[in-house]
Amino acid sequence: MSIPQPQNIYDPLNPPTHPLGPHIRLLTISPSPDYSSPLSVTLHPTLLLSAPPFDALSYVWGPPHPRETITCNGEAFSVTVNLAAALRRVRGRNLRMGREEAFLWADAICVNQQDLEERGAHVGFMGRVYQQAEGVVVHLGEVPQWEREEGAGGGGEGGGVLGGGDPLVGDGRWESLRVMLGVPWFTRAWVVQEVGLAREPLVMYAEEEFLYRDLMRLAAWQERCAPTVASRWGVEFSTIHGDWLDWSVEGAEAWKGDLDRTFLDLVNQASWLGCADHRDHIYSLLGHPFAMMEVEGEGTGKEMVVVPDYTKSVEDVYLELAVKLIRQPRGLRVLSAVEHVSGGEIGADRDSPSWVPLWKQSVTICTLGIFSGFYYNASGGLAPEKKPSEGRVLRVKGMLVDIVAETFPFDNSHLELPWTADSPRRLADTMKSIWEACIKREPRKGGPSLYGTDEGVGMDALSLTLVSGLTGYDSAESPEHFATHRANFRAYCGVSGLVVDNDLASGASPVGDAEKFWLDMHLVAYGRTFFLTERGYFGLGPRVVRPGDQCVVLAGAKVPFVVREVEGGGDRDGRWRLVGECYLHGIMNSEVTGSLGGDGVRDMELI
Repeated sequence: MSIPQPQNIYDPLNPPTHPLGPHIRLLTISPSPDYSSPLSVTLHPTLLLSAPPFDALSYVWGPPHPRETITCNGEAFSVTVNLAAALRRVRGRNLRMGREEAFLWADAICVNQQDLEERGAHVGFMGRVYQQAEGVVVHLGEVPQWEREEGAGGGGEGGGVLGGGDPLVGDGRWESLRVMLGVPWFTRAWVVQEVGLAREPLVMYAEEEFLYRDLMRLAAWQERCAPTVASRWGVEFSTIHGDWLDWSVEGAEAWKGDLDRTFLDLVNQASWLGCADHRDHIYSLLGHPFAMMEVEGEGTGKEMVVVPDYTKSVEDVYLELAVKLIRQPRGLRVLSAVEHVSGGEIGADRDSPSWVPLWKQSVTICTLGIFSGFYYNASGGLAPEKKPSEGRVLRVKGMLVDIVAETFPFDNSHLELPWTADSPRRLADTMKSIWEACIKREPRKGGPSLYGTDEGVGMDALSLTLVSGLTGYDSAESPEHFATHRANFRAYCGVSGLVVDNDLASGASPVGDAEKFWLDMHLVAYGRTFFLTERGYFGLGPRVVRPGDQCVVLAGAKVPFVVREVEGGGDRDGRWRLVGECYLHGIMNSEVTGSLGGDGVRDMELI
């Protein structure tokens, strides 16, 4: 909630529809050589198109209290302590560089936060502000309590994959980097746009300054060449920052061409980021070129996917976006973003339909059906409905595959970074329960395991299910990865206490890496539940899945889903609520749809 501010400092601005474009306000900070001296700023209305050179500030608003009083246009003006610290740091930098009268744009001051119409209008063109800014200054704040050391070594170029015993992997300076990556700025929604549109964002952290994109080059190198740094030190460079580094039109086209990404991919990856107003989970990303979509039904021209409007409810904004996205090509990918936090009556704790993603919550680390790089193709050639959404009801075609029989939820605390030698043992009870149910169980409904009677084959099916068939972003079943995956799982079983007959492995296999298997499992099992179906399928699904739920392949979707039939008769009979996406071993490559040739497809209504 914004704090009431003096309104007489804000003269009305011309709207974005003005013939010469929108007007904005810039501020100047009165110089002072004393860091702790009171802050005084002056606002300067200007046409954005002809604005003088200015910097834009990227920072975290922080909690509403405590606050600091500054002077703005001669009036007392209340700001968060985070903004005050950022202004002081910029004031000192300006003085050092001889730029005492430099212009700055800071949203909490330059936009009248009490005027909802002005706020919404600014959100619609805020991307242009950061794009036009001469520089974007990222204020991370002060160093938390830690022993100060130089930044982590390494570089962004070349080099092979470092083994777990490499001295650089064990370098204690990674801890310093972990602490920096833990500051709140990296968890906020608006900052992704602010640096993505910047020409060359500069980071200010404690007394240090460095280029933001140099940090992202280190992130790319670490992910490619030193993946065990994440498990060893808990160093996590969020993919939202690295993957969406360049918001220029050219950068967007490159992404679209390489991985066929869309606005859905961006919103999905950013869903875990925080913002004070949950509508900003969408509005904060509208500066990206992907937010401009073809006008529905016309075939020519583009419009913004949603128009910022703070008078609409959060639920209405999310529903509007879901309907827009689901009508795009490959639109059923939207359903993979759905997550429920309540396991009771699915959808009872929300005002939106069960199939609408609530972008304000994020349970899992990785969605399976959105990223185009994953190999899944569960529905094969089944064509989706052209316009599957009608109001709050989603009409789709699907094939019911099986019924959930038993569930084994993972404890998130057992899958959190950093990895320790004790991590597998902390999962031991859950893994042993799964092992007994899957491998040692009595034949259940439909006869023995769908994966055959050979225990080694069942072990492979189990291990692949625990990682959703993935090793990193590649298929773990592929010829170039499967032997390594199998060896890694057996190594993991060895350190976790599971009893595994190593003679089950056929032929020579490399020495296993238990830590790598745990990393693969961490990516997909966090926030999910292992389950068994009545016919014997192994699955990995939503945390809230329960026995009696049904697994379904929806026409046009990459992955299967778990649904729950709505109880009761009348006009609600035969309707379903969406529980969420799932991995079901043995049907991820159109095995079911291919064998049935489309037989068994039914009309379904999701509510």
